[in-house]
This record gives sequence, C-alpha cells and structure tokens, in this order.
Amino acid sequence: SLSDAYAVNTSRWLDKRTEATKHIGEEEDKQWPLLDALLQSGPGNANTAKKARHALRQIDRMLDVFEPGQLAFSFNGGKDSTVLMHLIKEACSLHPTHAFTHVQPIWFQNPAHEFPALKEYVEEVAREHFTYEQGLKTVTDENLNRLWTMHITTPRDLIEAMRHLSSSTGLRCIIMGSRRTDPGCRDLQQIELMDLAPIFLSSTLSRMKLETRLNMRKLDASVSAHPAQGDLKEPSLLRFSPILEWSYRDIWDFIRAVEVPYCRLYDEGFSSIGTMIDTVRNPALLAKNIEPTLAPGLVPAWQGAEAILGKRRYQEMETASIMAYKKLGVDLYDARYYGGVHGNSMQMSGGRVGQGVKQSYYPAWFLTDESRESGSRVKISDGAQVFSAEIRGTSSVDTAAILIVGDETVSGLVSERDSHLLGDALSSIGIAVKQVMKIENDIDVIAFMVRRLSPVHKYLFIAGGTGAGHDDVTMAAVAKAFGAGLQRNPQLLQLILHNVPAHHLTELHLKMADFPFGSEIIGQVPDAASIKESEWKDVLRRWPVIKKNNCFIFSNRPGVVESNLATILPELHSSQLFVTTIYLNLEMSWIVREVAEVHGRFEANSIAVDAYTLHQDHLNLPDYTAIRVEGKNWSAHQLAVSAMLDQLEEDWIVSIEEAHATTDNIRPDAPTRNPDNQNLQY
Repeated sequence: SLSDAYAVNTSRWLDKRTEATKHIGEEEDKQWPLLDALLQSGPGNANTAKKARHALRQIDRMLDVFEPGQLAFSFNGGKDSTVLMHLIKEACSLHPTHAFTHVQPIWFQNPAHEFPALKEYVEEVAREHFTYEQGLKTVTDENLNRLWTMHITTPRDLIEAMRHLSSSTGLRCIIMGSRRTDPGCRDLQQIELMDLAPIFLSSTLSRMKLETRLNMRKLDASVSAHPAQGDLKEPSLLRFSPILEWSYRDIWDFIRAVEVPYCRLYDEGFSSIGTMIDTVRNPALLAKNIEPTLAPGLVPAWQGAEAILGKRRYQEMETASIMAYKKLGVDLYDARYYGGVHGNSMQMSGGRVGQGVKQSYYPAWFLTDESRESGSRVKISDGAQVFSAEIRGTSSVDTAAILIVGDETVSGLVSERDSHLLGDALSSIGIAVKQVMKIENDIDVIAFMVRRLSPVHKYLFIAGGTGAGHDDVTMAAVAKAFGAGLQRNPQLLQLILHNVPAHHLTELHLKMADFPFGSEIIGQVPDAASIKESEWKDVLRRWPVIKKNNCFIFSNRPGVVESNLATILPELHSSQLFVTTIYLNLEMSWIVREVAEVHGRFEANSIAVDAYTLHQDHLNLPDYTAIRVEGKNWSAHQLAVSAMLDQLEEDWIVSIEEAHATTDNIRPDAPTRNPDNQNLQY
C-alpha cells in the first residue's frame, strides 16, 4: 500500500542512530561515485574533490542526526544550489535511512522577475530529480512534483517564509548553498562533525531539548542582517551550509568535472544570477577582457623545465613540491588543468549591450578573478542601476589593508618600511589604509587574515613570505584563503632555471614560480636568456607583483615594493579624496576638544578630522601638531576646514598643506588662508 511504501521504520532508524554514535567523528568508508568521478577528471581537481568529500561527510552526518522529513534544502537554479543538490542526492544514495525524497527541496522564488531561462531550468531539474521514485502520479497522470515554491520579493518575505516553515511544518534544518564570499556570510561558522557529538550522543534528551540544542547552532545569519527587520524574530531553524568554504573556481570545477547540467544563462556572460531587475552580463566576461588571458603561447612549465634539468630530475623536484604543498593543504595544478580551464572549445555568446552594439561574452567558468563574480549583480537605487562592484559598502570602497609577513619583522630582527611606502602612495591617489598588520610565516594565520580582510577592503597588499625559504608560504596561504590551488608560471620558472646554478637548484627555488590559480602578473617579466648572473640580484629586486582577486602580493626583498609602485598604481581605482593638513606650533593636548567638536559636526558628511604629533627630532626641528581634514565631498570638506580654522589662533598656524586626489583634471580651488603661503617641508 501507499502507507507501507513510504512509512519510515522508526525502530530501524533508531537502531542505526544508536550504532552510529559509536563512530561519530571517525573517517567514513563510504565510496561515493561522485568523488571517484571528480578524482578521475584530473589531478587539478584534487582540491575540489577534497572539499566535496568533506561536504558529503557533513551532509551524511546531518542525515544521521535528523529524522526523515526534518531536512530541506534551498534550490533556486543557480550554480551553487545546483552543486548542493547533487551533493545531497549523492549522500542520500548511500545512507541507510534516508532517500533523496526524504529531503524537501524549496524554491524561494521572485514571482514577477525570474529569468524565463532560469524557470525553464528549475522545471527541468524538478522533472528529473524532484519526483517520487515510486512513480506517484497527479490526476493528470504526471509525475508528482515535490518542489515547494515560496514567493519572495523582500527580505521580510524571506523571514516570514522561514517562520512559516518553522511553525507549520516538521522541518528542523534547511541546507543552504551559501558560500563565504556571499553577502552576509563572511562571519559564518563552519559546522564540524564533532560539533554535533553532544547532540548526537544525548540519547536521554527529550525531543524538545534536542531541538533547542540544534537551534542554538544557527550557521546562517544573513536573513537577520537587515536592521529594518529587527522587529521580526529570527526563525527557529538550523541553517547549514556544507559548501561555505568553496570558491567560485571550486563550483565550476565540480560542475565541469562531473558534467552536471546547469542553467544556460551561465554560458551567456552571467557569472551570478538573481532576478531580471538586478542581474546583467558581467563585463569581466567580455571577449575583449578574456581573450588576452587565453593561450599565452608559452611552452608548458614542465616541458621547459625538463629540457633544462632532464625529465627525471624535474619530476623528482615537482613531486617534492607537490608533497610539500599537500602537507600545507594546497594542491599544485598541472598544465593540463590550466589548459582545461582555458580551452577553446566553448562557443562565445552574443549579447546586446549599450547602444545596440552586439558584443561577445565567454561562459562564467572563464572568470578566474573570483572577486569579480558579483559583476553580474546590480543594485537598484532611485531608479538607476548601480553595479555591485561599485557598492561593496562604505567600509570597503577606497580603503586598503596591508599585511607584512615574516618572522623576522614580527620579532623586530628586521625593520620594514614597505607599509610606509604603500601607505604614502595609496593616500596620494585617494585610498585610505585602515589596517597594517605584521604576522608570522604561518599558513593558517596568513590565510585567515586574507579571508577576513579581503572582503572588507577594496584592496589588500601583502609583502613578504614569497621567497625560496622553507617557511615562505604566502602564495600557498593566499591560494588556501580563496579555496584555490597553485599554478606554476612558465616565464618565472624559466627565469629561475636560467639564473640559479644547476648544482644549487632545489624544489624550494622552483616554488618562486608558483602562485594562486587565476592570478595575474603585474609588471614586466624579464627575458630569462638576457639576464646575466651579475644581474640576478637586480631581477629579484624587480620581481613582478602577483595579483589574486583584490590582493597584491610583493616579494619582501629590499626595493621590491618601491620599484613596483609605478607599475601597480595604474591598476588601482579610487574616487576623489580631499585632504587638508594644518600644522601648528602648539601642543596637541591643547586643542583636542576643538578637533573633537569639528569632527562631530561633520562626521555625518563622511568628513574625518584627526590630530597627531609630528616628531622631528631627527631633523633638529621642533615638534608640530598636525590636524588632518579629509573627505570625499568637496563642499563639506571646505566647510570643515573653515570650521577648524575658526577654532585656531592665527599665530598658532605654521602652514596649511593641500593634498587632493581627484579622478578628473579639474582641481578645486584651495583655501586661501595660509599665513606663510608655503607648505611645511619635513
């Protein structure tokens, strides 16, 4: 009968649950075919396979903890939810108590503005994956579709939907396709197997207490991240994101390796899909932007190295490098993987943009700079479209952070001046440095800081930890932070092979040619054959900058940052910034109240007023107090400067310095009140 076919054998499930408590946290022996397909697709997908295994084990554990019918997952037809759906289905295929039909798919749909192509794809997936295996039919003899659709147009609707699911259904957990780079997901915590151990082992807990324990472990706070919705209570549902640490590259590696069907919009220049009113083709996928990165015409790294070192010796070095990176949790991709990503077999799509001009776009998986994934999303503001890349938040636009890496700098054995050079150069073009940190050569510490700082600031600059030393792990750390592997650049490798004596050459030297997958080289790479041995030190001082997403990575050799500033500054973009500095022959503590008052008056206009003491003992000059007024609004800036000058006695003022960074050629008139009519030189 129908009830017999779908009745859950509670006694059998409880027996399995009791038995599983003995093995929680242990390695599983399950052989998921999906993992085999990933591993067989090529060594370049080893990192993605590792993440897929972890996600499958996490989902498998959730199936152990929850009863059939208590789990759901969000499916909206996007690339992330497509990967999530296949992972859940794979985990259910080898689970003793859960079939895929026991996990409820939910589509949080915008009823008026979904792309027709997306609707078509969701309907296709529903027909193939969201019908009952036993062939239940509707009255019109169609397979019964079990996809729930909930209409969502505002954040309030989403919260209300969650509340409804929590109060009116038996669901206790929704599995989400959220990733760390998604809005509101930067601070989410990853659930681990042992996190569930106290819940899983508490067989004496009542169901109510068990659910209370689970509800305390909310993983996704994004739905409550809207201050305007503070009057709504957060739904009592556990939200679990098994692909939280996956990168954009991981998602597409998975889809392409196991040949998962996906929405055709991703082949037409869209890197992220929302609704028709907030989604456009990503300019980064235009043919004119992608084609310069394709088919560089270089001999693959391994071929050039084998020709110089011999096949056996290079393979031994490469194996040593791969094993060393694996200990750090990072993979070294080979040339076959790079060729697969940038293959020329995929056809470009045409899309009409601008004034009816047809331009060609590459598919979404050609995008190697993950930070530009959001280039497809726009924000509607006062009837105008604003690209999401331009609205990263007031805390991230035109700000930067600097990481100085090296045990020798942290301990004080070596002094560094790179942060001062960078800070001065960045401020001159309107980018404010908000954080400068010195950290040790620890791959996990570096990766953690990159993961924390990269989404917050427009740019992140990293200096140090890029040499041939065994403890130089910055490149591997950045790759780990973005969930990518490392690739070996043929030009840099040839530069090393031609200039490091063969009897000194080791696999440690070769890693200077490795950088995070999808990175760009900023600067000119010298021709290897033209470098004389006496010039090698000069080459190291001019080693090119590596750019991964919004991170610029420098060597920590003396002179590298300084010599590359002229190269990287054109790569940076900022809005105008107006800066006025007033120098006083006055003790700073005498005017702190006045500075605080002016700052408070203009803070709402994003004008900052600060004071600091300028020590000049080394120049045998007296100390001065400097008052710095900066902001992006010229009128507000001028009013703040005038207000500050009104608080000062005229004979206190030594000079006034203007240092405006503007995006156009029109420089506003400077204030005229300057008693000495000169700038302070120091």
